[in-house]
Amino acid sequence: MAGYWLPLDSALLKKGILGLYDIQKPHLPAPIVSDSGNVLLTLKGYKDARQVILSGTFNNWDEQAIPMHRTARGWEIRLTLAPGVYEYKFIADGTWFEDPANSEKRINQHYTMNSVLRVAKPVRFELNGFQNATRVMLAGTFNNWNPNALSMQHSETGWWAEVPLIGGKHHYKFIVDGKWMTDPANRLIETDLEGNHNSVLFVQ
Repeated sequence: MAGYWLPLDSALLKKGILGLYDIQKPHLPAPIVSDSGNVLLTLKGYKDARQVILSGTFNNWDEQAIPMHRTARGWEIRLTLAPGVYEYKFIADGTWFEDPANSEKRINQHYTMNSVLRVAKPVRFELNGFQNATRVMLAGTFNNWNPNALSMQHSETGWWAEVPLIGGKHHYKFIVDGKWMTDPANRLIETDLEGNHNSVLFVQ
């Protein structure tokens, strides 16, 4: 596997030149196994298995590092993971298989399937001022630029909205009474292929 990282919207990914299973962040820290973790993975059944291991892109597909805990209904493990998109599999007594309860899967370099795990965190967007506006919307790559999907809430200082976002780069704009605008508080702006200027947010 390659030892480098590409942003999720990389042209190489869009063209299918690289698959997500080939992309790893250098010096990727091992996920923390904790009862207070933000991700719970469960596997029902397999009660006769002696051991079930969780393996994925979050630990460079280590086959031993994350043994799951036996429960009355099967197996489970709780981890602390940063926002992002991960791929994973279970290993029951040496046999690899994808998560039967997860319908989102991707083909890997071995022409088998990996389950996909999306970890998001709440991100607060704020637009100060515009107190006389009647409607302020938030649109971006996270909602396919839908101008009607995310209404911002009025506050004493302006407008706000909280959106769960996965790790990586996101583009966005505010729509104030029908007028599209970049975030005046964010100097990070990129121009798309159609010449539009968009605000940029990195979620980690």
